[in-house]
Amino acid sequence: MAKQKFLESKRGKAVSYAEAHEEVVADALSTMLSDGSFYDLIMEIKVKDKGLFATIKRFFENMIAKFTKEYANLTPDQQDAQDIRKMKDMFDKLQTAFAEALVEASDNFQATQAQKNTTEEGGEKYSVTKFSQREFNEAVDDIVYSDDNAPFDYRNVYMGETPQSLLDIGFIQLPMTITSKHIYTIANKDGRFVGKDDHYHNLGANRVMELPELLKKPVATFVEKENPRRVIVVTSKVDSSGKPIMVAVEHSGQTGYNTATNEVLIYANPVTTALGKKDSWFATQIGEAIRDGRMLQADKKRSQESPSGLWSQCPKSLWSSDFTTNIEQFKQNVKRFLPKEKQIRKAWSAVRAGEEVIKKSERGEDTSNRALLANAFEGLSKSSVEYKMIQDYREQIKVLNLLDEQLSDLNAEIHEIRFTKGKYDAEKLKALEEKAERIARDINKQDKILIRMEASEPLRKIIEFERKKASQKTKEHIAEIQQNKKLRVEQVYR
Repeated sequence: MAKQKFLESKRGKAVSYAEAHEEVVADALSTMLSDGSFYDLIMEIKVKDKGLFATIKRFFENMIAKFTKEYANLTPDQQDAQDIRKMKDMFDKLQTAFAEALVEASDNFQATQAQKNTTEEGGEKYSVTKFSQREFNEAVDDIVYSDDNAPFDYRNVYMGETPQSLLDIGFIQLPMTITSKHIYTIANKDGRFVGKDDHYHNLGANRVMELPELLKKPVATFVEKENPRRVIVVTSKVDSSGKPIMVAVEHSGQTGYNTATNEVLIYANPVTTALGKKDSWFATQIGEAIRDGRMLQADKKRSQESPSGLWSQCPKSLWSSDFTTNIEQFKQNVKRFLPKEKQIRKAWSAVRAGEEVIKKSERGEDTSNRALLANAFEGLSKSSVEYKMIQDYREQIKVLNLLDEQLSDLNAEIHEIRFTKGKYDAEKLKALEEKAERIARDINKQDKILIRMEASEPLRKIIEFERKKASQKTKEHIAEIQQNKKLRVEQVYR
C-alpha cells in the first residue's frame, strides 16, 4: 500500500506526510504480524528479557496515549488536528489488529512447535482444527446425492488429522483430505464423470463415511509398487460383492484447498482412491510386498474381524515378520518430500479457513439436505404428513448431535491420556477407545436413518423446493459481497 501511495505521488497526486507515514507503519506491522515466528520471538523476549517485553507493550500504549493527548490540545478545524485524528484512528485499528494477530500468531506458534515434535522428535501430534464425523458424513451425503448439473460446493473435504496408524509407519502430521470427485466416484456405480480416467467403485455413501475410522485400524499396509509415495491400506471391511476394501493414501501430496478467500495449494496426506479388490489380487500384492521389502504393517487380530477369506491365502510370514527396516526406508522416502514448517502451518491454516467455508460459505446459507430440512417448517400445515415427518427428522438429528458431542468428548479424553508424558492407565485408555468405537458405529447407524428419511418422497420434494429458495438467496448474497468488496476498494484508493 505504501508503494501504491508513492507511485500516486509520482503521478502528481498530493500525498501528505501523515498518509505516507500511516501506510509505511501499517505495511511494516502487517508484515511483522503475519509472520508465524513473531509470537515465538515475543515469547522468547518475554522469558529472557521481561523489561524489553514490557517496553514493546508500552510502545503501543504510549503511542496511542500521545496522539490522544495531542489531539485534545488542538481545535478540530486545524490541519494538525485532522492529521492526528487520522493517525489516532489508524493506531486504534492497529491496536485491535495487534491483539488479533497475537492470537493468530499463537496458533501458528503452537502448530509449529507441535509439527517440530512430530517431524523431528517423534513427539505428539497437534490438531489446529477439530474434525467432526457428522460434518464429514453430511459432506459425503451432499456430494454422493448431488445434482449432476451443479458444481460441488468444495473441491476437498477434510478427513481429520493423520491417524496414528499412518504416523507409526512414517507419515508426518498433515491434514487428511479427499476430493469431492473421489468421494463421488468411490461411492457411486456411475454418474456425471465419463472420461477415460474416471473409474467408479460403487462402495456406497456409508462406506465412504467410514473411511476416517477404517484408516485408524488397518489390517495390513504396504507401499504401492508403481508409486513409492503411496501406501495401500487393506481394511477389515468388504464391498457389496464381498471383496476386501483397500484405501490408497499418498504422503505429503499437494492439493488445491478452498479457503475463505480463494483456493490455495497446500500439502496434505490425501486419500486418492478406495475400492474392493479380489482376494487373489491382494494375496499376490502382499506376497510381492513382503518379498520386495515394501510391507509396512500387519495385524493378525484385525484380520480375524474381516469376513473375507483373503488372509488364509497370504504367506504365514506376514504375521511373524519384522517390518522395522522397511518402515525406516519408507521414512527416508518421506523425508525427501518433507514440507517446510511454513508450508505445514499454511496447510493447517488453509484447512481451518476451508472449514469456515463449509460452515459459513460466501455462497450464502448452508444448502445441505439437513440444513434445508431443519428450516423447512415455514408454510407447512401442522397437520400435514410433511410437517410430522420433519418433526421426526429433527428428533433424529438431536440424537445424532448428542452422539457427536459424546464422541468429541471421548476423543479429547483419549488424546489427553495418550499424549500425557510418563505412564498412563492403559486399561482406561482401552475402555475409552472401545466406547468411542461403539459411539462411532452408532453415529453411522444414525446417519443411515437420516439418509433413508431424506430419500423419502415427501422430504425429497421439500428439499428440492428449499434448495431453489436457497439458490436465489445465494445469488443475492454473492451480489452483495461483490458490491461490498467494490466499495472497500474505492475507499482505499479514494
